[in-house]
Amino acid sequence: MTYQIFVLDVDSDTRNGNIVAWLVYTEEHVKSAVNNFSEVGTPPNGQQQLRLNRLAYRLLQLLPLSDPIWGGQDPRAAVKSLQTKGWLISVAPEHAERLLRAILPLARHLRLAIADLQTGIYFEPNEENKVIPEAALPTLQVLDPDMKPRNKPLTKAQIYEGFAERLVAPLAALGFSRYDPGYSPSCKFRREQNGVCCELSVMSEGRPHNLSAKIKFNVYSERAGMLRAKAEQDLLGVPAEKASHFNLVVSLPAAGEVWTKTGQTISYDFCRSIEEMNWLTEVALQRVPTMLKLSDSIAGINTLNREYLRKFSTTQNSLGQLFDYAYLIWGNQLAEFEELAARQLARQRETGSTYGFDVEKLIAYCRDTLKPDPDGLP
Repeated sequence: MTYQIFVLDVDSDTRNGNIVAWLVYTEEHVKSAVNNFSEVGTPPNGQQQLRLNRLAYRLLQLLPLSDPIWGGQDPRAAVKSLQTKGWLISVAPEHAERLLRAILPLARHLRLAIADLQTGIYFEPNEENKVIPEAALPTLQVLDPDMKPRNKPLTKAQIYEGFAERLVAPLAALGFSRYDPGYSPSCKFRREQNGVCCELSVMSEGRPHNLSAKIKFNVYSERAGMLRAKAEQDLLGVPAEKASHFNLVVSLPAAGEVWTKTGQTISYDFCRSIEEMNWLTEVALQRVPTMLKLSDSIAGINTLNREYLRKFSTTQNSLGQLFDYAYLIWGNQLAEFEELAARQLARQRETGSTYGFDVEKLIAYCRDTLKPDPDGLP
C-alpha cells in the first residue's frame, strides 16, 4: 500500500491552445479535475512541464535521491516521462508526512494544486489559499505553518530590488555594474568592452496578484551603430547629422521565456513569490556567462541571433534586417546570408509589401559594401 499525492498545475492548463479556467469549489469538482489530469495520453503542456520540473528539482534539494522516501526513483525522471497532465507521487505511508511538509510550501509558492488522495484534502494556492473541505485548513497549517488564508503578493518594488540583491554580486564577477536608467523602480546591469555593451534588465508587469518578470539580455554594438547611420545616409538619403545610430544587435530572454525549436514561446515568468524569483534568477545566472562569451565575437553574435531568427523566421522586410545580413557577411557565413536573403525576398514577393523599404535594395547594398571580417570587433 502506498500514500498517493497528486500534483496539478491548474493555472497553466490549456485546451486547443486556450487557457482552461478550472473552477474547483466542491469535492465533486476535485474529482473531476483529478480525473481530467489523470487521462493517459495527454502529457503536460510546456509551461506545466517546466513548473513540475521545478517542483521535482526543489524537492530533491530538500529530500535527496538517497532518501528512502523516493525508493530509488528519481522524481525528475518521473516528471520528464509523464503521460498525464498531473504528477502522481506515491510513497510509503511512513514517509507521507515528510513529503507533505516538503511539498506544501513549494506548491504554495509555485502555484501548484495538491490533491491528497488518501485524506481527500485538496489545496490550491492563488490569491486565496483554497482548501477543500475548508475545515481541513488547520490540518494543512500543521504541515505548513506559514500557510495563511490569503497569499501576500510581491510588489513591483520588491521584485526589482529582490532581483538586484540576487544579481549584483554574481554579475559583478562577470564585469557588470548596476546602472540607473533614470526611472524607478528598475533593475539593470551593464558591461562595456571593446565597443560592445551587454545589458541585463529585469522587466515586471501584470496585476498585483499575478506579476510577471522577464530578464532580458541585450547586446549593443558601436560598429553596428555606425553601419546603421551610414546605411540610412546611403539608402534613404538621411543627412549625416540626423542619421540614427541604433545599435541593438541581440535581444534574447535570459529567463522567463523558452523558445522551442519550432518557434513556440513557453513563458514561466510569474513572479508572485520568493521561490519564483529565485527560479528566474538561477536560470539567468546559468545562461548569462555563455551569452556573454558569445557576445565577444562576430561568430558568437550570429550564434545568439540564430535563436532569434529561429523564432522569427519571417521577420518584416525593413532596414532593421541590416544587422542580420551584416553579421552573417562579417562572419564569413555567406551561405547563411544568401539563405536568409532568399527567404526575405520570397516573403516580399508573397506579400507584395515592402514595409516601407525594398529589401532587394538592402541585400544588394550589403553584398556590395560589406566584406567578411570574422576576427573583427563585433
